Amino acid sequence: MTLRILNKRPSTGQTETLKPISTPDPAYPDEAVKEGIEGKVTLRIVVDEQGRVSQATAVSGPPALVSAAVSAVKMWRFEPPRHAPSITTAELSFGLPRECPGLASDSGQVGTTGRLVDRDGKLVAVYDDDFNNDLPAYPEKDRKAGISGELVLLITLSATAQLQNVQVFKSLSPSLDQAALDAVRSWRFKRLDPKAPLEN
Repeated sequence: MTLRILNKRPSTGQTETLKPISTPDPAYPDEAVKEGIEGKVTLRIVVDEQGRVSQATAVSGPPALVSAAVSAVKMWRFEPPRHAPSITTAELSFGLPRECPGLASDSGQVGTTGRLVDRDGKLVAVYDDDFNNDLPAYPEKDRKAGISGELVLLITLSATAQLQNVQVFKSLSPSLDQAALDAVRSWRFKRLDPKAPLEN
C-alpha cells in the first residue's frame, strides 16, 4: 500500500525562517489505516541551536495520528537557527491512497456483416434489409470498459429462412452475448441458395 504525506510545513514568526535539511515522513499507524483515519496534525516544535527538534507538542489533530507525527518530527533536522531555541509549528497531513479509476471508453458502436456462411465459408443467406433488423445494444458497462472485438453466432435457419436456433460460437462478454442473441432472434433473413443448408 502506498501512503502519502500531503505536506510538511515548518514555519516561524517574522523574524526567522527555519530551513529544513531532513524531514522524514511519519509511519502511518496500522490501526489508523484499518479504521480509515485521515487528517492533519499540527505540532508546536522547538528547534535547538544545532537544528534538532528538542520538543514537539501536538496542538490539534486526530489522536490516532499524533504519536506518529511527534515521532517523525523529532527526527527532523534544520539549519542551525540564528536565535536558538526557535519555536515554530509543523503540519503533517495523513491521507490514505485513493483508487485511480482506469481509462474509460467514451464512444463505441455495434456493427454486423449481416451475412451467413456455411461451414465451408460459402455465403448462403443475408439478413433482410426490408425489415427493421435492429443491431444489438452496446451495454454501457462494456463500452466504458473498452470491451470490443468479434462476436460470432451459430445460426440455424429453416428451409424458408426462418430462424430455428441461435447460439454464441465466439463470446465477447456475457452482456454483449445476450444483447446479440436478443437482437438476432427478431431478425429476418433471405436465402441465396435454396439447396444450401442454412447454418453458419
